[in-house]
Amino acid sequence: MLVKNISVQNADTIESNLPAENWSQLVIAENNELVSFSPSFLNLIGYSETELAQIDIQQIVHPADSVKWKNLLQQCRNVKKADDTVRFIHRSGEIKFLKSLFSSNGSQTVKIFAEDISDSIRLQKELSLARANVSSVIENTNDLILSLDMNHVVTVINTAGVNFYKLLSGKTLKPGDNYRTVIPADEISSWNDYHQQAMRGKKPVFIRNFEIAGKNITIEFSLNPVYADNQIITGISLFGRDITQRTAYEKELLNAREIAENATAAKSQFLATMSHEIRTPLNGIVGMLELLRMTSLQDKQREYVSTLQLSSENMLNIINDVLDFSKIESDKMELENEPFELRRVIEETFDLLYYRALGKKLELFYNIDETIPAFVMGDSMRLKQVLVNLVGNAIKFTERGHILMNAQLVPAKDDNLEIRFSVKDTGAGISEEQRQRLFKSFQQADVSTYRKYGGTGLGLTISAKLVSLMGGVIDVESTPGSGSEFYFTIKTKAAPVAASRNLKTNLRILRGKKALIFSVSTDFDLHLSDLFNDWNIVHHTVSTLESAKAELTDTTFYDALILDAQMPDYLLFAEELKELIRQSGIPMFAFNARFSSGDVIYGNKLFEAVLPAGVDAIKISTVLIKSFIESSQRYSTTESEEPTFDTALATRFPLRVLIAEDNPVNQMLTVTVLEKLGYKPDVAENGNKVLTQVASTAYDLIFMDVQMPEKDGLETTIELRKSPANSNIIIIAMTAFAMDDDKKKMCGCRNE
Repeated sequence: MLVKNISVQNADTIESNLPAENWSQLVIAENNELVSFSPSFLNLIGYSETELAQIDIQQIVHPADSVKWKNLLQQCRNVKKADDTVRFIHRSGEIKFLKSLFSSNGSQTVKIFAEDISDSIRLQKELSLARANVSSVIENTNDLILSLDMNHVVTVINTAGVNFYKLLSGKTLKPGDNYRTVIPADEISSWNDYHQQAMRGKKPVFIRNFEIAGKNITIEFSLNPVYADNQIITGISLFGRDITQRTAYEKELLNAREIAENATAAKSQFLATMSHEIRTPLNGIVGMLELLRMTSLQDKQREYVSTLQLSSENMLNIINDVLDFSKIESDKMELENEPFELRRVIEETFDLLYYRALGKKLELFYNIDETIPAFVMGDSMRLKQVLVNLVGNAIKFTERGHILMNAQLVPAKDDNLEIRFSVKDTGAGISEEQRQRLFKSFQQADVSTYRKYGGTGLGLTISAKLVSLMGGVIDVESTPGSGSEFYFTIKTKAAPVAASRNLKTNLRILRGKKALIFSVSTDFDLHLSDLFNDWNIVHHTVSTLESAKAELTDTTFYDALILDAQMPDYLLFAEELKELIRQSGIPMFAFNARFSSGDVIYGNKLFEAVLPAGVDAIKISTVLIKSFIESSQRYSTTESEEPTFDTALATRFPLRVLIAEDNPVNQMLTVTVLEKLGYKPDVAENGNKVLTQVASTAYDLIFMDVQMPEKDGLETTIELRKSPANSNIIIIAMTAFAMDDDKKKMCGCRNE
């Protein structure tokens, strides 16, 4: 039906008659057709005036409200007024809820005033849904949920709460009841305190144990303040959670932890005891072998003794590996942080392994980056342990060539230092499959390794753990047939000690020095002669070992001995010549060595330094000047094949000595050593006898075995220290225990 157009004036008139600004007006004729409407109605339903004039009003009423619409019109005509909410369909399809007021004033024409309440209806539905969800959560949880006002009156309680307090008190707690009527009488005072805390804005949490239906349960309660819109606290919310199972798990965990700690302690004690039991006879063997080596022996006998010493040392190394691995696995490994000289650590590493390398005719070289401070902070013993393991492995798996160790400084952003160590060999190398097994416990690169070389398979694992404790990482690069390079990093700092000296080239220092050159190469001799002539170094060249020995006599003095490293068997020549120059301390150098690095390599035992082929004159002069300035004494040791004792020591330092030791072999060893120093020690085989002898004799020094029968060394020391008369006795602990806790126990006796 076509609706008549409404003029703007009439529209303004209609709008002025509306109850409020957001209302619209419709006029429905007797035949239920729309005869007029306010312009705001067009905005409400999204149709234009032309579109609305061409459709029936019934078409935009929601089908579900069609009958309601007709009934409201009829009711209005009968009783003059009617009101209800009617749904209309917006042109976009959206449903609009219109609060509608119908008025007829007794005529068949009906005026309708409508207000859009769609947003309000939608919010109510969302709120109802949210309330339903909250109620569902509250009702379906096993936790106790209550809400109380400031007077302890329950305003909300869920089913779990009702059931719990019914079992606890026999009462059914419901909204309007006082919460304190269902809690035990002896808990009311505490509850009042918690309630007051929550009403002040705090959030107290407490745990209570209950016995309900013959079962012990543990509930964790938490209180939270409830705020009104004006941020005033009007009540509290109470949550209770059954933590019985969690508490049981926690107890089980504590028990398991205690069992694990006890097991670890037992394991540590077992290892310490086994260490003591194994080390005690081994120390006796090593000590007695050393005493035997000091006697007059035939060459074959000396060879047997050396073999026994080597076997004993290997056994001690295996024990050390197992102990170190155990300490690391139980987190008992602690590193020192003391200043040490890096070069000395490397040289001592080579000292330990020199004869092993010499036996395979392998060369040992090292190079230290000049930018690394001479003294750094850290645990020098553990660093040496890693280096010994890597260099020892390199020697073990290399049949010919050399081992090169490098220490380089890795750039850092702060005052910390990161040093990269690498050990490169010319061995057979390892495959990728073997590489994957290297750092795993009790495994070696190849299954045949143990049969051929022995070992525990723990060395690299321990090294990796130690490197990790020093803040670094360890890895290896290797190609089968081309050797291997193990490398690792450590984090450290420069030690607060004097830095190494900066050596400045001063050729005047070389003037007048005398050098002996041992070479069979005319080209090498000519090259070096030209340099030495320029520097005014007096030099003489020999081409045979016999000629070199003839020159190195007591009547002929040289400042330096230089060997051509490209001579066949030059290492064997160097070893023989070393014996001639040991006492004089003449530094020996190897020039013209076959390795690719252009750096000067500092070795040990044999050579002051090793220079590669093709090195320039500046490096040669620097090496010589450095040697002459520092007057190195590394090769002027006084050690002999047969060690000797200072038999006059007891005369210079007279002491009354007591040896507390129960092992007969160790007694004999200790007594023998002290007698060779001029002392006449007494012996006591247990702690009780020590106390008896100290009571009758004034001893200056006691060597105290820690593990003795009847009364051990620690108990005996504590007993001795109780008497002021024994305060000046020096007590030195003797033990084969090797755990860190043992050291602390022994040091603690001093404070007793």
